[in-house]
Amino acid sequence: AGRGRRHGAVRARCRPARPTTAGAASGGGASSPPPFQLGPRVTRAARLQAYVRRPGDPAHRPLRVFATDPTGSRGDGAVAIVEVPYEPVDPGPVGQIFAVDATDGRCGVRYVPLDLDDAGVMLRDGHAPSPSDPRFHQQMTYAVASTVYATFRRALGRDVAWGFDGDGATPTAPGRLTLRPFASGERNAYYDRSEGTVCFGYFEAPSEARGLNPPGSFVFTSLSHDVVAHEITHALLDGLRAHFMYPTGPDVLAFHEGFADLIALFHRLTYPDVVRSALWRARGDPTRDELLTNIAKQLGESTGAGRSVRSAVDQLGVSEPRAYDPSLPPHELGGVLLAAVFEAFGSVFRRKTRRYVRLAQDGSVETRELTTDLLEVLIERCGRLARQFLSICVRGID
Repeated sequence: AGRGRRHGAVRARCRPARPTTAGAASGGGASSPPPFQLGPRVTRAARLQAYVRRPGDPAHRPLRVFATDPTGSRGDGAVAIVEVPYEPVDPGPVGQIFAVDATDGRCGVRYVPLDLDDAGVMLRDGHAPSPSDPRFHQQMTYAVASTVYATFRRALGRDVAWGFDGDGATPTAPGRLTLRPFASGERNAYYDRSEGTVCFGYFEAPSEARGLNPPGSFVFTSLSHDVVAHEITHALLDGLRAHFMYPTGPDVLAFHEGFADLIALFHRLTYPDVVRSALWRARGDPTRDELLTNIAKQLGESTGAGRSVRSAVDQLGVSEPRAYDPSLPPHELGGVLLAAVFEAFGSVFRRKTRRYVRLAQDGSVETRELTTDLLEVLIERCGRLARQFLSICVRGID
């Protein structure tokens, strides 16, 4: 009987109060406000839903993308085919979650919107990767953004609403996050919360550019896999934790940067051809090849740094590992989180694959040249573990 009374009391406390009139209590005629109100972000989230497959729909839409950036080698798996969750799209493309705006902010022209539902485009897995084809820029940003969103949706088990106010920058597709592959001539890419857009700049490589960037050639941030994944993660993190956009402490913006780098890096580790080339050179250790540890190589080499924008491991020649210092800029301080999580990934990978290495190499712990069968096992294990780390990182936000 006592348990029943307590249960009834809890139920009574949780029951919303009935609206009453103020006149009944004070003699006036005005009514009291409702017991609760729905904020605009709640109602906006209810309107934004990913496409739900119908009978007869394909599961995925295969599209070609740059797995690293345009300067990557085809032998290193620079081009990958990603399985984008299928949805009917309007030219742009414009889907349920994203809308691509093909307006060139630098030249003031608008390119022909990409039609992914064209039969010829679908049969060819999209347009061929080419920096000179505006349609591929639209395809690249849509494909990478959609796969990153699918990673968050799979990990959380629900749709993720955007954190920006209003209906976004595309009047014909309200509520979508607008992607602008040719937003400006800046050497940068960024998420604009006020407009509900992700803007990608492009610029001419300067004379001091290194690597495979000829001086005067165009560098497009929208064609860097890491840059696109990084910026989309900023928008998704804003939707999950809107107050993380306010720098209430040195760790807040640094976390945004480190977390976005982690999502971009682990996404690249799920591409088999990229992992195959790197593991072959590094003899099975994903932490020892720059193809798997460096972020946005082309952008870093073309902006005067001479190397990638960031790395998940300590740079060669540095005796001390990177340490936490709240006075560091957000990107550098976020690198502490990036290095810590990637170090954990490397430790788990070596522990999970040690038995296969011993079996393939007659009990030897020291990895020699990899056999073909062992390499394929390591590639599969690396991709599986990267997907697990993606889910762990995303679920940690909740």
